[in-house]
Amino acid sequence: MVQKITMADFTDVNSPVWRNVDYDDTGTQTDIMRTTHQEMVNSGRIVQVPSETTEQVGQSFPDLRSTKKAERVPILRQKMNELKASLRQFLGGLRGGSYEFEVNGNVLEAKLYDTGIREVMDKVTQDKASMLYHSDQVFQNAQYLYSTPDYDGDPNIYRWNYFYTPVRIGDQTVGVRIAVRNMVRQTDGSMDSQIYNWNIKRDATLGGGERGAMPDRSDASSVTPQIEPSARTSASETPTVQPVNAIDNSISNTMIPQTGEGVKGEFTPKIDGVSPWDSTGTSHTLSRDGCAFFVCNLGVYLGFICAEMHKSWRRSTKHKSRQTVAAQ
Repeated sequence: MVQKITMADFTDVNSPVWRNVDYDDTGTQTDIMRTTHQEMVNSGRIVQVPSETTEQVGQSFPDLRSTKKAERVPILRQKMNELKASLRQFLGGLRGGSYEFEVNGNVLEAKLYDTGIREVMDKVTQDKASMLYHSDQVFQNAQYLYSTPDYDGDPNIYRWNYFYTPVRIGDQTVGVRIAVRNMVRQTDGSMDSQIYNWNIKRDATLGGGERGAMPDRSDASSVTPQIEPSARTSASETPTVQPVNAIDNSISNTMIPQTGEGVKGEFTPKIDGVSPWDSTGTSHTLSRDGCAFFVCNLGVYLGFICAEMHKSWRRSTKHKSRQTVAAQ
């Protein structure tokens, strides 16, 4: 029988309820995530992102290679700003919603706050945006992976719990890992589990990096989801959830996660909100459109620098010429 996690288990870092893994033990984390991925794919527990979503998101990533460089940047910046505004509005509707995640036969209730929304909105890519529009289904379908101690040793954080679900976007099945941190609320001493971040684990998966155009997935069969205990939500607080589609187990191009790095990524450069790195700071392969966009912006900035250097050189040459004439 599934029951809610008790305060004793919540505050006990050594409780057998948790599958504790050292923060730096990426090998064990990888093995658990890959095994979970394969088991969920084999059983058809995959969140399906419909073609309508990918087509809508794709409009924010137009192919502007034939457009002049000076004209591309403002267009792409506007498109990205509009997409982020739409995503923030959508995720704002999930804020405060309560989701129940199963941890070895126990229910951990977690909520989404502004902090989690801010974290997940960093470095938005095309596939990530498509996934974020179905975050409620991602939370519902997630399965427990493991727990780690806080990287910084914060005494107010008991642990970080990680959950996982495969997600079908276009013709590929990717993995999404969810980070939930356990704290005790200082105001009343109650348990507080926060959905801190969730992102596509694509960096070292089979099949490569971010894709550009999103193909239709009309071959997917849509069925009413069979929500496992780990995917239950509190109906009184959670927004309406659309069906999760079960996918044929024989689908090709499945990408199995092979890394288990932490949540907190290091600073990475980005141009106009788009970066060749994911939210954990891990590099992955750019798509054709992503490369074009990145090179476009880089070219604009390098062109500006070269122009300024040329102006400086001309001013220096004129100054030396005046000095020579004056000396004569």
